[in-house]
Amino acid sequence: IAQLYETKLPKKKKEKMVVTKKKILVIIIVVGSLILVDVDLAYQKLVNLWTKEMSTKQVSAGDGVKSYDDEQESKKPIAVIHVGPHKTSTTSLQQSILKFSKKGVLTLDNFVTPMLPKKQFPGPDWKKKPYIAQCFDSEPGIDGGPPNGCPKKNRDRIMNYFTTFLSNASNSSSNVLMSSEAFAKEGINVTMLKDYLQDFDVEVVVFYRRFYDWILSFYNQMAKNGAKSANQPFVEWLETNGTIDRMEVLHTAAVYQRFNTHFEVSVLNMHRNATLILPTFFCQNIKHTNHSCHEAIRNPTMPRSNPSTSLDSRHFWNEITIRYSSMNFKRKHRDIAQNINDKFNAMGDSIPRRCLSEGMKRNLLDLSIQIEKSVTPPEWHNSDQGIQSLTTDFHEKAMSKLCSVDAKAILDSEDWQKLFANEIGIDDNKS
Repeated sequence: IAQLYETKLPKKKKEKMVVTKKKILVIIIVVGSLILVDVDLAYQKLVNLWTKEMSTKQVSAGDGVKSYDDEQESKKPIAVIHVGPHKTSTTSLQQSILKFSKKGVLTLDNFVTPMLPKKQFPGPDWKKKPYIAQCFDSEPGIDGGPPNGCPKKNRDRIMNYFTTFLSNASNSSSNVLMSSEAFAKEGINVTMLKDYLQDFDVEVVVFYRRFYDWILSFYNQMAKNGAKSANQPFVEWLETNGTIDRMEVLHTAAVYQRFNTHFEVSVLNMHRNATLILPTFFCQNIKHTNHSCHEAIRNPTMPRSNPSTSLDSRHFWNEITIRYSSMNFKRKHRDIAQNINDKFNAMGDSIPRRCLSEGMKRNLLDLSIQIEKSVTPPEWHNSDQGIQSLTTDFHEKAMSKLCSVDAKAILDSEDWQKLFANEIGIDDNKS
C-alpha cells in the first residue's frame, strides 16, 4: 500500500500532523466468525513509510513524481495547470478540486483556483475553466466537444477577470491551481499562456490513458454530444481516412510536446494505480499540497462523470432510418418501433458485430505502444504492467469493446426481413 501512494506528508512533527483520527476496522471472516481488528497502529506505520518514501524522488518522464529542495526553490508562487486531455477523468478531477476549494483545503495549502462569476457565466462551476482556456484557442471547437466558451462578446470580460485573478494571486504570493481539458486543443496558444503566467513558476500536468482505450471513449462522448461524425459505428468512423491522425494530435503525447517546449510537464499515468488518481495528482504531481494530499488519501475516490454508454441501439436505428427513410417509425408507427426495439433487445449477446480489420488492429496497437513508450519511463513500459499488459488488454478489447454492432447484417437476415415484411409490407431493403 505504501508503494501505491509514494506520497509526501506535512513537515510538522508526526504527533502534530493534521490527520483525522479515525479507527480503521478490518472485518475478517474466519470459520463463520467476525473478528474486528484495530489497525490504527498499522495506519501510523503506513504514514511513517509515506514520509520516508518522499525523502528523495527523481523526475522521470511519465511517472508524475518530482523532487524539489525548499532552499533552492524560486521565490515565485507556482501555477499548476492541468491540461487534460479530454476523457481522462478531467471532469471528475475538476469536481474534486472544486470540493477541496469549498472545504477550504486548497486555502490551507495557499492555493487559489479561478472561478468565473455565476451571474455572468452560468453553468457548473467545474466547467467554467474551459471558458478561460478557450480564450487561448485560435481554432474552432473540437468535433463533438463543448461549444466555444470564449465568443468575442465575452472574451474581454473573461480575460480581464483572468488577468485580475493572476495579479491578485501573484501579489499575495498565492499559488494557482487550474484544470481544463480545453488546454489540450491543438490551437491553444501556449506562448500567450506563458506570457500571462510569467509571474509564476509553472508546472503542467497531463494525464495519460492508453490510446486505443481513449479514442473509443472520445468517440462515445462525441456521440453523446450529437456529433454527426459519430453517426457512423465506431469501426467505420475509425477506419475513415484521416481519423486517427486527427485524434492523435489531441492525445497525451501530442499535448505533452506542445507544452513541454515552454513549461515543465509531468505525466500522470492513469494505469499505474487507477483507483488512486486523486492522491497521485495531489501527492506526487504538485508541490506544497500537504493538506490536499491528506484529503485525497482519506477520500481517494473521485465522482464518476460522463461514463461511456452502449451505442448499439442508436446505430441500429440509424441504419433503419437510412433504409426506410419514408417510414417515420417513432412518430407514425410507434407500435412497430416498439416491436423492433423488443426484438433487438432480445438478441442480447448474440448481436452480430463488426470488428476492426487486421490492418487497422496492427496500426492501432502499434501506435498505442509507441505512445506508451514516449510518455512513460522504461521501468514502467518494460514491466509486466506496461507494454505486455497493454497488448493483452488490446487484443481482448479488439474482440469486444472495439467492435461495433453490425446493423446491416441484422437487417439483411431472413428473420428481420420477415419482420419488416409482416409489419409494414416491405420485403426488401428499400423504402
